[in-house]
Amino acid sequence: MQRFIHSLLLRSILLVLVTALSGLSQDLKQRDELFARLKQSRTDTNRVNIWLSLGRYYLDKPGDLQADTDSATNYVKQAEKLSNTLVHKVGKPTSNHINVLLKLSEFYIFKPLELASDTDSAIYYANQAGQLSQLLHGPLGIKALQLVGNAFFEKHDSLRAQNYFSQAIRQYEQRNDTLQLALAWEQFGERTVHSRKNLLQKTDCYKKALWYYHQLKNQESEMRMVGYMYYTFSLQQRLDLALAELKTILRVYKTEKCALTDIIYFEMAEAEIAQGNFQTAVGYDLQALQLIPHADLDSRAGRVYYQLGKIYFYMNDDDKRLGYYKKSLYYYKKAKDQDMVHMVAGRVCQLLIKKRKGTEAFSFYKHILKEYPPSSVVLKILSYQNLASVYEAIQDYDQAESYYRELFALLDKYDDQDPLKRTTYNAAGKFYLSQKQYTKARYYFTRLFSISERTRNAVDRQASHYNFFLLDSTQGNLQSALAHLQQYIALKDSTLSATKAKQIEELQIRYDTQNKVHRIDLLTSQAREQQARVQQANLTRNVTFGGATMLLLLLGLVYNRYRLKQTQQAEIQVKNQALEELVGQKEWLLKELHHRVKNNLQLIISLLQSQGKYLLDKSAISAIEQSEHRVRAMALIHQKLYRDENISQIDMRAYIQEVAEQLSHSFDPEQRITFHYDLAPLELDVSQAIPLGLIINEAITNAFKYAFPHKQAGSIWLFLCPLATDQYRLQVKDDGVGLPTGVDFQQSNSMGAYIMRGLSQQLGSSLKVTSGQGLDVSVLFEIFNPQAIPTHAVY
Repeated sequence: MQRFIHSLLLRSILLVLVTALSGLSQDLKQRDELFARLKQSRTDTNRVNIWLSLGRYYLDKPGDLQADTDSATNYVKQAEKLSNTLVHKVGKPTSNHINVLLKLSEFYIFKPLELASDTDSAIYYANQAGQLSQLLHGPLGIKALQLVGNAFFEKHDSLRAQNYFSQAIRQYEQRNDTLQLALAWEQFGERTVHSRKNLLQKTDCYKKALWYYHQLKNQESEMRMVGYMYYTFSLQQRLDLALAELKTILRVYKTEKCALTDIIYFEMAEAEIAQGNFQTAVGYDLQALQLIPHADLDSRAGRVYYQLGKIYFYMNDDDKRLGYYKKSLYYYKKAKDQDMVHMVAGRVCQLLIKKRKGTEAFSFYKHILKEYPPSSVVLKILSYQNLASVYEAIQDYDQAESYYRELFALLDKYDDQDPLKRTTYNAAGKFYLSQKQYTKARYYFTRLFSISERTRNAVDRQASHYNFFLLDSTQGNLQSALAHLQQYIALKDSTLSATKAKQIEELQIRYDTQNKVHRIDLLTSQAREQQARVQQANLTRNVTFGGATMLLLLLGLVYNRYRLKQTQQAEIQVKNQALEELVGQKEWLLKELHHRVKNNLQLIISLLQSQGKYLLDKSAISAIEQSEHRVRAMALIHQKLYRDENISQIDMRAYIQEVAEQLSHSFDPEQRITFHYDLAPLELDVSQAIPLGLIINEAITNAFKYAFPHKQAGSIWLFLCPLATDQYRLQVKDDGVGLPTGVDFQQSNSMGAYIMRGLSQQLGSSLKVTSGQGLDVSVLFEIFNPQAIPTHAVY
């Protein structure tokens, strides 16, 4: 699953890069056209719209975020000023003025950084537009409701956002506006936060948008909605639900003989690949090929054949993989899709080289370059990587090295964490190792290793240790080679641990089920045998002592009571043994539950790290990193629960120190900040330990980020002390610069302050923050019965 999601993200990033580079010239042309129109325009509504278009251009333009945002804001303010002037001249508002207000609201919603002042401005302009629309009895008020809903999503107020979207959708339904209903449901789904809690709501929005687009016969939008639904399910690892939804859509499309049925089969194959059901995936792809409309055959057949090649990669069948890649290349050539032609051609070259057909790979790729010369920087990088490989395969090492030099010249401006740069480091290192240029090989292996250590990328770390093992072995550094080999094996085992754990769990469940069935059959058989023996004894006693006296009858009754007591004792003993086994199974299941929760939280951390590598916005990266620390604090709780003998209580002294050490390792590798602990012994239930852990995480993170500017040294103290019976005080204190003058923590709208206040209220505790010689965060709380705090509130 992780490998599938990682490949999906890489493919998306590559397409975004290609699209961005190809669209750069068009953006410049659009800017020049807007300025030309501005010079020729009069002081009227047309000029207002040009100002707004310039504002949106600079808002969407890649480059200097702050400078572009300032330019966009300046143009929008000029548009607003001119619009107000025109309204005063006319003496009453018009639909043009309402449209300007809606565009102003939209501008502040999509403006970067998500400032509270921007969202407030968006709500203000949308409300103004809605009120004026009511006076004019026009339909633009519905758009205003939708924009207010968007603004409340920006403010993380989901309930109010959903209320405004629901009002807009009801009014669109009353007007039978199918297109706006489709757009509203799509936007509702996009704005709904990705989470397991919101999974069904988010996908339901996309599903409703899909059916409205289906009524409009808008195939491109239908395909987009299917992709969004599948992507949402895959992020939450619910491919079973994804398949169920896709099969529901498939039944409708087959009944209506829809031209998009092949797309559904394609997405179903993708889901089966992610679950390792390769034969089923092949069947779906073959059905997709039979259903592709003739008009769309080239592009859609190309991607199905490419997916078949990917399936046979996982099945280790290089011959079939090569055949399907060649078919995919044929159709992409017919579709004139240059990006995919080079991507698939690279896969073909890799397979030919693997089969020791270097000359054939060289001729093949030279023909591709002649027919489809690279037209963008990304395609040049891909082509140079392929050329370096094929020249190395035909033993023209000088040419191969020259292409590696060209590659690094092109990649010089790229971030070190870019996947294109990382794959080039790996390939170049292996090339120089084969040429016995060990110094250069070590240089590129070291660059890759340093990146993998920073990003904690398990695949790159594994490759790096194996590369160093080969290099050190060649140079005779056997001790270092052995150390790297051990690291490689350990990392390889860790990547397989999730799969092994799942297999072990399935085997354990199957064994337990069979064991329980066998035990039930055995007890039933014993009961029947025992009943038969009792009946036989009674029959024998009645026949033998039928004519005996009252004394013998009394003795018989006493004997019968004795036998019944023995039977009851035996049954009680069997039940006690069964109860002991059930208690043991319960404890094992609880530990396994905590283990799986910890693994799921670790997967979320990995996804956040993967997403963070491709973000450019520092605030977004910071938000991702803070989310990682919060999830890591929760994961640590579950890790301790399944490792310790006590599965219901957390040792807070050990837990607090581990949280502090994790954050110190992330924020302070140079050990500038010293931690001091004064922690009383305390064990808490998980329902109280997680909120306290998150408060500690937020307080220490805040200290690392803001308390010690300019990398100055300092100290952080952590206290946990009893005050009265079942009452404790948790205190996190630093000797940094404290809060800025005028900042009130209780009124702060920052995410950290919001989380700490919310968790404090959840615990029923008092939160006190004072600033003087540093910052002092103090939480006074009582130890509750675990049932007193709702478990759903912890997360």
